[in-house]
Amino acid sequence: FHAAGYDNDGDMVDDFTQAPLVDLNDSGGTDVADPARVTKVMVPTGLIRKEYWLPNLVLDADVLISVPVLKNHYLAGVTLGMKNLIGLLPNDIYHGPGNIYGKHSLSHGPIELDQHIVDLSLARRPDFIVVDGQRGMIDGPIGSQVITPSMGLILAGRDVVAVDTVGTLAMGYDPRSIPYIQLAAQSGLGTTDTSNIRVVGMPLVRARRDFPAPYSTSP
Repeated sequence: FHAAGYDNDGDMVDDFTQAPLVDLNDSGGTDVADPARVTKVMVPTGLIRKEYWLPNLVLDADVLISVPVLKNHYLAGVTLGMKNLIGLLPNDIYHGPGNIYGKHSLSHGPIELDQHIVDLSLARRPDFIVVDGQRGMIDGPIGSQVITPSMGLILAGRDVVAVDTVGTLAMGYDPRSIPYIQLAAQSGLGTTDTSNIRVVGMPLVRARRDFPAPYSTSP
């Protein structure tokens, strides 16, 4: 939080909004599932797992708003409202062997990662999505290159699948090429049918840009 400019004095309170800051990666310690912090959520229709540990703060919240940065992604194709939910999983529990960072105990294969993304929306579907498309990263997930000129967009809506469909189109990609968007629609999480998606504000045809497909080795 300090490095990102939210908390310069280290008090775990956002310097500008005074909102409390919470590290969702903390489940009570490495390989610990403290019931005061996390709860195991059952996902009967999960595509790859039937249960996930999620932070109590998220489960108890009246409203969950997903606020991703608009970018492409080496493994998932794009990062938007649904992919952003991977951040809900505590690193303390889902870290890989010998590395407490990341969620690498979850398979990141080209099919399995898409299934995890859908499962998390089934476990705790976001109530609203606000996509920060002010810039638009073209070498995600952790690159530094933005499209020129910047996108200058904010996308928002209640249907996470519809928002991700429109966000994908805004990057010049075909939503049918993003498996997790299709799987989410098949799982009843929302619609990909553009004839049933009403876009207000700037028309999509004006907002759309052609992002590169920079990863020749991407699965």
